[in-house]
Amino acid sequence: MSTDAEIDKLKNEIENYLKINNHEDFCAKIENDTKTFQSYPHHVKEYSKCISKEYKYTERMEKLKQKIDVLNSQNEKALQNIEKSKNKILNLKEHIVKLESKLENKKKSIENMDDTFDFLGLRIYNKSDTLHTVQLSKLPIKDFDRTFSFDISHVGNNIELKNVNPENCIDIDRIMSQIDASADDKNYLKLIVLIRSELIRKYS
Repeated sequence: MSTDAEIDKLKNEIENYLKINNHEDFCAKIENDTKTFQSYPHHVKEYSKCISKEYKYTERMEKLKQKIDVLNSQNEKALQNIEKSKNKILNLKEHIVKLESKLENKKKSIENMDDTFDFLGLRIYNKSDTLHTVQLSKLPIKDFDRTFSFDISHVGNNIELKNVNPENCIDIDRIMSQIDASADDKNYLKLIVLIRSELIRKYS
């Protein structure tokens, strides 16, 4: 087929297409498509601006999220510290309860000891670190209700017997000669036992 024949054929096809499809609609469609195509750069620019804004917003949100994560981490540590402090307080309360219980037991022991000493007729009063007043009563003697008292003082490295009541109820020099006068708990106790024995011997 010659070139002229091909051109004629194409021309006929276009004319037939325009006959079948409304010529004005076809032209309007082409015009609309052209305008749409021409408006693409503007839309792309606007879209680019929106993308830029969204990116900045996303960056701010990311930074805010990081700050929130830091605060959450700090809050978590604070809660852990509070929990540790709470546990320490609970442990301290338990320790205080135990100490109070021990103190109460010691108090009862002292009360029981006082009752025992009272039953035995022995009472010791600490007037100071170096002076103790001893009271003896309920001795197995004729005058059961009679009470005796004396002071044991700590002088230097020795102990001394003073203020015996009633006076001359015992021979102080003889009693002191029977013990080691050095200041020692055993010597304190030995002195009290010797005096008690002497009083029982003398007043029975």
